[in-house]
Amino acid sequence: MVLPSISPLSARDEASCDVPPPLRFKPLVGNPRNISIGAMRVQTQISPAMSAAKANGIRYEWQVYSYLTELFEPIHIQHCIHFSDDNGYRTVVPDAIVCLSDCVFLIEVKSQHMPETWWQCEKLYKPLLEELFLKPVFCIEIVKTFDSQMPFPTEVVMIEDLKSYVLLSRVLGTDPDAWPPQWGVFKWRKKT
Repeated sequence: MVLPSISPLSARDEASCDVPPPLRFKPLVGNPRNISIGAMRVQTQISPAMSAAKANGIRYEWQVYSYLTELFEPIHIQHCIHFSDDNGYRTVVPDAIVCLSDCVFLIEVKSQHMPETWWQCEKLYKPLLEELFLKPVFCIEIVKTFDSQMPFPTEVVMIEDLKSYVLLSRVLGTDPDAWPPQWGVFKWRKKT
């Protein structure tokens, strides 16, 4: 078993961080076809059989969704995306999608920053959304905790103000590869 190196984000290059995909991850096989957005998924309910960590993660997601609906209009929260690839018919559920006139922001919510999110977004959701909307797609991970020593497949940029980042990024440059960066992380906790 090969363990990824752990070093500060600024001190490593992309090639030195070999983070394998999650065990049950199913990437796209071939080109996606017949892509459509379906109904909003029914919000996951907390059951007594769930672990405390799982229940807390779901509560955190609900809080973030409430926050996002206050910031962005329109926003697609947990809408099913149906598609076919060489593996057959599939459905995925990204956490949130903000569609602007010239780009799309894909938002994934996690309790903690983790490389599995990159695989999920970059290798599955992002190609589907680019094909569906025919616009550049940029990924944002919203987390409760962030560990800069966590191995990650690409460099991340910490976002200070989510709304400004999303709404102003369109006017900062015309090159989709230059701005916004390919992976943004926004650390958020509910204010009490």
